[in-house]
Amino acid sequence: MMRKGGFFFAGALLIGALGVACGEPGKPKITAALSEAWINAEGGATNITFIVVDESGEKGTGVARVTTKLGEFGDQSNNTLVTLEDGSVTVPFSCAQARYPDCAKGLAKISIKWRDTSGSVTVYVGPEGKKIQESKGSKPPPPPPPSADPNVVEMLDLLSTSDVYLHGVLSGNDITRPAVSPVVQPMRLFAGLPHDASVIKLRGDGRLVYVLDGNVYEAHADAFTQDSGGKPVYPGAFEKNDVLLSTPKCMGEVTDVHGLPQSSELYYKCGATGPYYNKSGTEVIPANYRLLAVSGANKLTFNQSTHRLTLFDSAKTARNMHSDANPKTDFMVLETARARGGGFDMIYMNGVSRQLWRVSLTGSYSRVGEYPDTDKDPTAKWDAANFTYWVQDASGNIYYPAASPGKSQRDSVIRLSLGRGGEVVYDSSKAPADAGEQWPPRFFNLMTYLSGVPLFTGP
Repeated sequence: MMRKGGFFFAGALLIGALGVACGEPGKPKITAALSEAWINAEGGATNITFIVVDESGEKGTGVARVTTKLGEFGDQSNNTLVTLEDGSVTVPFSCAQARYPDCAKGLAKISIKWRDTSGSVTVYVGPEGKKIQESKGSKPPPPPPPSADPNVVEMLDLLSTSDVYLHGVLSGNDITRPAVSPVVQPMRLFAGLPHDASVIKLRGDGRLVYVLDGNVYEAHADAFTQDSGGKPVYPGAFEKNDVLLSTPKCMGEVTDVHGLPQSSELYYKCGATGPYYNKSGTEVIPANYRLLAVSGANKLTFNQSTHRLTLFDSAKTARNMHSDANPKTDFMVLETARARGGGFDMIYMNGVSRQLWRVSLTGSYSRVGEYPDTDKDPTAKWDAANFTYWVQDASGNIYYPAASPGKSQRDSVIRLSLGRGGEVVYDSSKAPADAGEQWPPRFFNLMTYLSGVPLFTGP
């Protein structure tokens, strides 16, 4: 996600011969943009956007490898392959000193290699990083790139699994016109969904899936058409290009689905308390467990009988993650569980205290960082939705619906960041005056609760 306040451009990276940075034609070029040039060493995060141009001046395509010796990229550890989309890719990065002691030295170098072209960018970390940054002098950030503009109008099909999305309805507030958009860019839309889907999720390959009448469908975006009066018509035959997925253990009785990181695999749940199965029909989690997150062959679950966290491995061996020395499960916001750093992160709340904790695959717990206490948060007077509506993005930021002071309807979204507190990143009342019935389509996605939970993210 793009943070409020714009990006810090790292400029052209030194690639091969130094002449590339001087504009020498005929060679690839990579630039980098940081949502935050400095992050704290207790779980603070930044988004790094790499922009690739090939030797012909066209947007780069294919895959690149991003690596670092310090820190990690969300749930992808410190060495990952990424796919360029429209010539760029954005990766979340954090450098927690508790996991990487050398983060205390203040500098973390992130490298990228695309084909035969390499480059790097540096992130300042912690108190030492702040000193280094200040010693070099501070410069005001440039305006954000066009992709971060909340007024960008674009029709989407595949989505980024790192971001948080809003399941709403198009301006005009007609529930028969549902749409999905990034929370921070509510005019970039995926359209062509049934309004009565009971579940909508994002699969690990960026494809939307939904549950309708107990069956699971893979969604494909549909185009608007234009009526005789020149107004846009919402796609009406979404089922023509959506794909019914086989769930052989319980066709017509699926109640939940869950994707796996960077995979088209999908687990589905039969009945309210039944088992989870993979696409081939093999049971992966027994009955009476709720699946929270998946990391490799490991599945973090919530036991619906004992109310304890339980980890299952590939052999379905269960590990009880509870101990008196660990934070109580009752204070964990289960909805925020996400695979990160080789384990699972989720928010812990106790009184006014809000913290991000990591559960390792061996059952140990460690505190990643802290959010400002609720009574010290700049959005403390906003009425937050209950925890069942909270989600965590790939950088450790928490998103939740909220009502502004004096309002009863929770039609805004607050983003809570480690060490920074909350900021309003979406507000239904901010829809542009010219959004609506015009051609080409220019709609604003309005928050609603069609499938119960208006916000969701990737696995």
